[in-house]
Amino acid sequence: MGRAIGENPEQLHAFLKHFGSTMRYDSTPLRQDNLEDALDFWSEEKYQNYPDLLCQALDSAQRRLAQLCIEKTGVWQQAQAAGISLDPDEAYVRLPTVLQTDDHLTYVKLLLESAFLDGISSNGGTYVAALTGGADHGLLAKAQSADHRRKLEARLQKLEDKLSITLRWREEDDLFMEHAQRLREAEVQNVQLQIEKELSWIQTLRDQRARAGTACHTTRLITARLNARRKKLRELLGMLSGWNAFLQPDDTPIEPFNEEAILSGELPWDPASAVNGVTKEHLHLKLWRISSELARTKEELTYLPIDAMHARTYYNMQLHQLMAVLPQPGDAHLSSEQKGERYLLGCMLRSVCELASRADSLFLKAPWV
Repeated sequence: MGRAIGENPEQLHAFLKHFGSTMRYDSTPLRQDNLEDALDFWSEEKYQNYPDLLCQALDSAQRRLAQLCIEKTGVWQQAQAAGISLDPDEAYVRLPTVLQTDDHLTYVKLLLESAFLDGISSNGGTYVAALTGGADHGLLAKAQSADHRRKLEARLQKLEDKLSITLRWREEDDLFMEHAQRLREAEVQNVQLQIEKELSWIQTLRDQRARAGTACHTTRLITARLNARRKKLRELLGMLSGWNAFLQPDDTPIEPFNEEAILSGELPWDPASAVNGVTKEHLHLKLWRISSELARTKEELTYLPIDAMHARTYYNMQLHQLMAVLPQPGDAHLSSEQKGERYLLGCMLRSVCELASRADSLFLKAPWV
């Protein structure tokens, strides 16, 4: 049925969540009766409004398809303006999210972590106690975990054997400083790349919220996701500040990043730099997301007419079933119970006829593709 209206469990859960507070103190039998009534109401409402909801879904999918086509054209124009060549066959494949580091950089990173944990857990743990209110709890747990320290030491020894290092590097060694500088450059590029991706997600969510309009539930959901992305962006900006300050003299001024300027697209680094290729990766990622949504929307437009045909077939089947069991008006000697049954079946038959007629009218007017 594709993405049939009302078939997703989240919609039913959202409908039932309001009954939690109203039935909190009900007895079990009463609560079960109320829930059964609510489920019957949900099913009946979906049954009665199904033709309208299908047409609304079609209109929404067509508007979304047109908007995605505009966004895809904009990405190609942006790539041409920046002088970047995007391969259409390669544009829909996820590229690596970070630049890969070699064994020497990994070794230096582990040495830095080991030295940092030693500094935190020194002096009999008093430094840890002083930082409990402000330090990251995960970092404090690593500093106090003997198992984590053993694993860290094992990884260091494994890399030393692999790299043929007989004497562990120290921070004042030339080799350590050379690879530490390479590590700083690689990590700065990686964090910048992640910030580019977060900005792409934030812009996508902003566009979705603008298209959602007055759909309150959808707007709140998108806003929650947008806040989570902005929180992640703040964490990445903090990491970038830390790597920019790494290996720098203590008196070197490090200017804080302007979050609002970055959110508006004013990056303090050159995104078109040939060093990390951020822009090309960024455009590849945007094009991949737009193409994935386009494929999903086209699939929905393919299945919506099939859903409409199935709905009309179901109404016809109900009409035939009701006509088969409905007592004819000329039947003699009908009891009062049979007359009541005929009346109820007649009401159901009229309701299905009206629903089928409304569905025919709506489906004929809908621009099915």
